[in-house]
Amino acid sequence: MTRRSLSFTFIGIALLGTTGYLFWDGVDRRPLDRLHPDAHPRVDRDLKAILADTLRVLVLQDPLTWEPVRSGARGLEWELLQGYAADRGIPVRAVRVPVADSLLSWLQQGRGDVVAA
Repeated sequence: MTRRSLSFTFIGIALLGTTGYLFWDGVDRRPLDRLHPDAHPRVDRDLKAILADTLRVLVLQDPLTWEPVRSGARGLEWELLQGYAADRGIPVRAVRVPVADSLLSWLQQGRGDVVAA
């Protein structure tokens, strides 16, 4: 590589870097917020609203999580949430989610307040 071509290469890199720096300020630096549909919650339901209504628990039908029985429902996570809600005087209602992949989207759509899975 000759000295002249090396100089042109250096000048080209410097111009590209300067151009990139000048235009970088206008670039949207939040691509995930724009592209990911579940980047922000869609429902504003806080503890006051839950206390006034019910704690809606999104559950998958599984023996460790939640399953209906004749006397009501059972499952480790369900019983832990029932105990927590009973200590605070909050009624609890299970919302059965058919597919595990839907848990996060149902939560952000406001179909439930907490996930037990």
